[in-house]
Amino acid sequence: MPDLSELLTTEAIRLQPTHQPAFTDLVRARRRQRTRLIAGVALIALAGAGGTTAIPGADPGHPDDRVRAPAGPFPVTVTGLLRQVGGPLGTPPRGIRGTVWFRADDGTVTPTPTADSGRFTITVAAGRYVVTGAPAAGDPQQPTCQTEAPLTVSTDDLTGVEVDCHIR
Repeated sequence: MPDLSELLTTEAIRLQPTHQPAFTDLVRARRRQRTRLIAGVALIALAGAGGTTAIPGADPGHPDDRVRAPAGPFPVTVTGLLRQVGGPLGTPPRGIRGTVWFRADDGTVTPTPTADSGRFTITVAAGRYVVTGAPAAGDPQQPTCQTEAPLTVSTDDLTGVEVDCHIR
């Protein structure tokens, strides 16, 4: 039977980080943050002059084609899909129109609409969020939707977030 010191050593080794980024990678990440901050300030200035700023060549009426003002000092873009999961046997998941909410640990809630395809893009500050959603009005049988676990948003953009609406 192992003694206490062996167990503690094994646990300490298990809890060590598996990868420490190289110093040059850390410097590059810091420069990206600074560039995003400058771009965010410019975006706020543009948005203040005319409301929502459209991406050239995009459809400004489409929810995915609007650029939202940054949510904090280091804004992070999160993209994902609100989707319907379940139903009759063999039914594949599909994107649905609705709304997705990001609730921060401090209680701040940031909503974003989804496109008809279920795709959404939102800009939030780095942090931890409980992400929920709901299908568009008119379908009262749909339950509230959510991600499998709380979402941690770091300083890099995050893609592929799936907010699942389970149906029977």
